[in-house]
Amino acid sequence: MPPEWVGRLRDAGWTKDRVRARLWERARVPLDRLAPGIAGRVAPRAAEEGVLPAALAPEDITIMVAGGPGTKATLLPTWSSSRSVTVPAS
Repeated sequence: MPPEWVGRLRDAGWTKDRVRARLWERARVPLDRLAPGIAGRVAPRAAEEGVLPAALAPEDITIMVAGGPGTKATLLPTWSSSRSVTVPAS
C-alpha cells in the first residue's frame, strides 16, 4: 500500500484490522468469471455464495507499506493455501 493511502486512511480513522476486514468483504470474484473447470474446485462455501474471496479470512490479508512519491499499489497473492511470513525491517 502506498504511503499516501496509509496517511489518508489513518487520518480518516481506519486501522489495519478495519482495512483487512473491508478488503476481505469486497475483494471477491464471481465464480462465473473463472476459467472453465476452476469453479468446480473452490471451497464449498464459495460455491454456495457464488463468489471466491481473495482470502479465507481477514487475518490472512497482509498489509505492507512500500514505495515513494506517487500513488501505486500491487497485490501479491499467495499460492493456494500458503501463508506469507514477514519480519520487521531493521
